[in-house]
Amino acid sequence: MVNRMRRLFSLCMAVVLLLMVVVLLPPQARAAEPISLSAAEIRLDGGDHYEYWGSEREPGVKVFLDGAEVDESQYTVEYANNRNVGEATVTVRGTGAYTGSAATHFTIDPRRISLSDLRMEGVTPKEYDGTRAAAPKVSAQVLPGDSVTVSYARAEYEDAYVGKQKTVTVSGLRFEGTDGKNYVLQDAGAVLVGDMGEITPKLFRAKKSAELALGHTLDLDGLVSGAGRGEVTFQFIGETLGATLSGATLTAGQTGGQVSLLATAPSRDLNGDGKPEYDGGQEEITLRLVEKQAQPPVDIGVGTEKQEQPAFSLSGAASVTYGRTLTFRTAGGAGSGKVSFRVETRGASGGATIDENGVLTATQAGKVLVYATKAGDDRYQEAKANPVEVTIHQAQLTIRAHNKTASVGDRIPALSSYDYTISGLVGRDTLAKEPSLLYGVIPDMSRSGTYPIQISGAVAPTGGNYRSDIAYVSGTLTVSELPLYPITLRAPLNGTLTADLQVAAPGTVVTLTVRPAEGFQLKELTASANDGKLSLRERGQGSYTFSMPDGGVTVSAVFEALAPELPPIPFTDVGEKDWFYGDVAYVYGKGLMNGTGAKTFQPNAPTTRGMIVTILYRLEGSPAGGNWSPFTDVPRNAYYSAPIAWAAWNGVVNGYSPTSFGPEDPITREQMAAILYRYVNYKKGDVSQRGDLTKFVDAGAISGYAREPLSWANSQGLLQGKGGGRLDPGGLATRAEVAAILHRFCETVLP
Repeated sequence: MVNRMRRLFSLCMAVVLLLMVVVLLPPQARAAEPISLSAAEIRLDGGDHYEYWGSEREPGVKVFLDGAEVDESQYTVEYANNRNVGEATVTVRGTGAYTGSAATHFTIDPRRISLSDLRMEGVTPKEYDGTRAAAPKVSAQVLPGDSVTVSYARAEYEDAYVGKQKTVTVSGLRFEGTDGKNYVLQDAGAVLVGDMGEITPKLFRAKKSAELALGHTLDLDGLVSGAGRGEVTFQFIGETLGATLSGATLTAGQTGGQVSLLATAPSRDLNGDGKPEYDGGQEEITLRLVEKQAQPPVDIGVGTEKQEQPAFSLSGAASVTYGRTLTFRTAGGAGSGKVSFRVETRGASGGATIDENGVLTATQAGKVLVYATKAGDDRYQEAKANPVEVTIHQAQLTIRAHNKTASVGDRIPALSSYDYTISGLVGRDTLAKEPSLLYGVIPDMSRSGTYPIQISGAVAPTGGNYRSDIAYVSGTLTVSELPLYPITLRAPLNGTLTADLQVAAPGTVVTLTVRPAEGFQLKELTASANDGKLSLRERGQGSYTFSMPDGGVTVSAVFEALAPELPPIPFTDVGEKDWFYGDVAYVYGKGLMNGTGAKTFQPNAPTTRGMIVTILYRLEGSPAGGNWSPFTDVPRNAYYSAPIAWAAWNGVVNGYSPTSFGPEDPITREQMAAILYRYVNYKKGDVSQRGDLTKFVDAGAISGYAREPLSWANSQGLLQGKGGGRLDPGGLATRAEVAAILHRFCETVLP
């Protein structure tokens, strides 16, 4: 009994001691309980507003609990709705010693586009309709890969009248399309202005055929358009079948059949600028006089003779000037046979060509006959229209003397072939004799005054296509006490450059004319004064103007060869609206890049290091050489074996090590810049230019070997930022990006 009591006492004491140990242990020695992050504060590195940059926004995160920062290893970060404009969510979830979660939000604001990022690519010409409404196509420069269309509330011409190079103003600009909501115009009230609009004359048109019941009347004005009511005159062509005509009202007799009418409308110039708003012209109308509505042709069945086609006619203007065009139209006939046209000379002279659409081009003064035939088919016989005789008139030449200026005390300005302009010449025709210029009165250079510049004595080109009575427009020499400054023209290669004045007073508008030689186009035209380049305004047809400054001006023009047309690209994954379409077409046409398959290019796929070296090898002309390579990871039978051997031998590439190149590795942006930099250096080109890399937020991520190459590539416009102020030097270069870089590289950088 005593032993049992002792054992019980010992057990109780052990329990008491154990409880005392647990109670007296420090907190850190006890089992740790998870801490909840539900009340945590989340702070974002860049604040709570970010501009849209085309990819997911993932700002840096710091988490605080009770004022103390939680180590980043104790939580995970999740982002949601963080690519497009709107509210994005950041969620942190506890791990390790922490549990629970907390969330915060940030806003992605639209990317601001300035007016300079918008371009008016073209304005759909319209016929005169009395309104100023225009329909331009406007595009915006957006981030690569984004699909954005530009719409607008209003687009208007400067006026409603006929003309070319008309100013078009676009207002109420907004962005639509898949990514349109991610962009906003920096100045919401900004308007876009361009001078590429065109309003053409209202064409005169007529319904080709109609029916009228015997004894009934018809208002012919209802069959025509493009002319004012009451301005069109009508007359019979051939038989009347008892029908009568009073003004625009035709009354059918009692004889059925077909009558033809010629409708004539005058041209009208509403604002007196010499360009008619209504084109006018003549149209033929065929009227069938019937007792009741005509029925469709009866099916004659197989094996019977073919039917004659209903009356088939040809209409068009009866005259045209040498070098001009006119359009012929047909009416009537039946069946599916094709209409064809031909031209024959009528008389001793006359010549023209006519295309399948009936557009005639006059090539020799005189007379021609125009024929039209509608082929037969399985039901109808061939039908021929009565020919139309066309008179081709000689062209009128006008030679205009330029105005000249000089200062009091100067010598009398000499007159030369640069001091007149010829208008009316067709194609490559040239004068048989150039005109002579002389002053009507010998200028008195001791005082201010004006003196006529007379022009005469030219002879029209031989061949009988021009009138001999050439029209001459005199010019004027103005002698002024205002200071006159010289205009110096630098004679360009592969084209001509002329100015309407050799000297001019400040504020005078000077007109320049540039004419590229065949196979060339204007690349650059500059007018420079002591205080820099002058603003040039393009007036169309190779004409430019500038305002004369207080000092002499030097004008220079540079012409470049027209690029040969590139073959169409076969790739189904490269569309004409893709930002990289032109770049892919260029590199494919030049044989620099092929598809990944017969119909695919895979523009978003990465480009390997071996591919880039192979492209430069092709650009170099695939020089012959051995397949030696210091790199053990370049197989001798690989497509890139010879290119890498050539590039390594000539210092264009370095490997990761003396024996490793990594030909199948995706190439990074900085690696590509380094290879292009070394290639230009190999070609003995200029690689001294440098761009400012400090403007990029990730400049510190650039590898040491790539700093100079990237700085050079940035200065050449080859590698620019990718949004958000990032250069992304370690990012992979997609095949589309490589195509764009190579396109710019070949056209603007290569020596």
